Amino acid sequence: MSEFDEQDSRESIVFVGDSITAGGDWQNWFPEYRVTVEATPGDATDRLNERLPAITELQPATMAILIGGNDFGQSRSVEYVVRSIEYFLAMVRQDVPGSRTLV
Repeated sequence: MSEFDEQDSRESIVFVGDSITAGGDWQNWFPEYRVTVEATPGDATDRLNERLPAITELQPATMAILIGGNDFGQSRSVEYVVRSIEYFLAMVRQDVPGSRTLV
């Protein structure tokens, strides 16, 4: 993860997820944004909260969350995945009010 350049006036976006997210060429695909990627290959939704402090410290204007595939590979239920993401989103709303989230 890289720190945002405070001199950069572009809107910030953080991509959060697993290997699919980690492998994306997000800065080239979204050059109008300051992009940070918080993604770990093999990650599952229950590990989102471990990354929460690093993510909220950035105070992103937008957060795109692309995660869950590894949960299903670990035989977790849809309900489990949804609840893990909902909890993460509740914490984000608390720590970064006004941030847009895309799931």
